[in-house]
Amino acid sequence: MLNNKFDCIIMIHVFEHIEDPIYFLKDVKKLLKKGGSMLIIVPNLNDIYSSELSDDVKKNYKKFMFHTAHKFYYTMKSLKTLFQKSNLFKVKYSSTFQEYSITNFFYWHFFKKPNSSYSRAISSSLKSDELNKMFVKFCEDKKKGSPLILRAEKL
Repeated sequence: MLNNKFDCIIMIHVFEHIEDPIYFLKDVKKLLKKGGSMLIIVPNLNDIYSSELSDDVKKNYKKFMFHTAHKFYYTMKSLKTLFQKSNLFKVKYSSTFQEYSITNFFYWHFFKKPNSSYSRAISSSLKSDELNKMFVKFCEDKKKGSPLILRAEKL
């Protein structure tokens, strides 16, 4: 398996756990074919919760979100800078998307905690989905989606 080369390597909520991301990128590069790419999804340090919740709620949110299992937290700028510094990959695409529903945002706002499960946090329990669609669009337009997504090509 280690002799195989891959067209694409996908890491979903992995990269933030890596202690030495540059060293790790060097290993990933070795596993990719010429012209191969990697796709990573990591939590967004500048998500909508970090900017729009009141200070007392934000305190609980930060306790929930920031923990020792994550070695790094990224903004879009810091993630792109890391890839540029590595001089191993060229960033081809970067964006955010809003993973969690507006009902999860309301839970944080009113109860100072998330929905009781991931499946509830991502689904909108509102009769009309229009409000949730507006929330998702607002987050994405502001680049405040919950995770960052980045695609980079091997140099």
